[in-house]
Amino acid sequence: MAHEFEAALILGLVLITIGVLIFNSQASFTPYSYGVYNRGYATDTFYGYQLISSDSGRPIFVGTSLVSSSKTEDLGTFFISTTSSRILTNKRLFSGALFGYNSLNINGNIRDLQLRVLNSNGYGNLILTADNGAIKRIIVDKELSIGSYNIPIQNDGTVEIKAASSGWRIWAPTIYDVQVDANVYNYKSDVKEFIVEPNVTNVDVKLYFTSSTGKIRVKLNDKIILERDVRPEETISLNSNELQTRNSLVIDAWDGSEFRGRVNVIKYSRSQDTGKARLDFFVDEGFYKMMAGKPGRITFDITRVEKPGQMILKIRNSEGNVIFTRVLDVNQDSYSEYFTEIHVKPGVNTFTIEALDSAFWVRDIKVWMMDP
Repeated sequence: MAHEFEAALILGLVLITIGVLIFNSQASFTPYSYGVYNRGYATDTFYGYQLISSDSGRPIFVGTSLVSSSKTEDLGTFFISTTSSRILTNKRLFSGALFGYNSLNINGNIRDLQLRVLNSNGYGNLILTADNGAIKRIIVDKELSIGSYNIPIQNDGTVEIKAASSGWRIWAPTIYDVQVDANVYNYKSDVKEFIVEPNVTNVDVKLYFTSSTGKIRVKLNDKIILERDVRPEETISLNSNELQTRNSLVIDAWDGSEFRGRVNVIKYSRSQDTGKARLDFFVDEGFYKMMAGKPGRITFDITRVEKPGQMILKIRNSEGNVIFTRVLDVNQDSYSEYFTEIHVKPGVNTFTIEALDSAFWVRDIKVWMMDP
């Protein structure tokens, strides 16, 4: 009886041992196949796997999108003003072969002048010229009788008034007694220049005034874009059709006006931006040797699809070679893909998700290795 009991006990222990071995082998076996799994499988407690790298932060955009941006450029400060002073003078002008000649000169910015001929002997013309340093123009060259004349000038430089020679009348010079009444303007303007890059779609010119009196005039490339009284802050919006590659901004003031302030230019642009998701993971020698029978696994979630299409998954091994590629449709919430020892090398490997013709947001990228 004792031998029968011992035999039954030994048989029972053997059966228990075999049962435990079968249970453990089934519990640790995960089928080696490519597939897609429901959300929730890729957790830090994925059975039979060890999490070796993860990115569970904010969603990452994958695909190509138009990105709007702005850049502010400070063009500096300005102080502009326009003042005027009145000139009222009388002079006798003469010119003759035996008598020489004299003239009346007015320097400055003159728009027009009032000329009164008080007396003349009629022996020659009265000549009025305007010289801006580059061009000398003859405004008047004729005999003027006694009277008043309003003469447009529009000159920044020197205005000269003189009598023409009496010529063959050598016994007397040409004589004009004149009175000149004119306003001479003093302009203090400022010029700012800026460059517009090819991807700029529009620009805001921002004027900030610390003091202002009167009316301002602002020109962009010789075109008036602002001319009026101003508020403490002014914005002038310009589209690409009004801009050039190199732009000149001229700020000046009306008569009797004065302004101080600062000017900025805000450039708005749109450009294409291509995003992809990336996660580095380290494979040590121990994991690498076990991968022949125990493949690794990559899981990730797609949180929002902007444009349906396809994506490509890649693993670049630590030697810089891409052996692993998968092209998948972007039509599910969660993805899971296996990789083997032929796709990676010991060291730092890189997993990337790129869009082919799609655009979407991805998060919770995880790389798993099977437990030893």
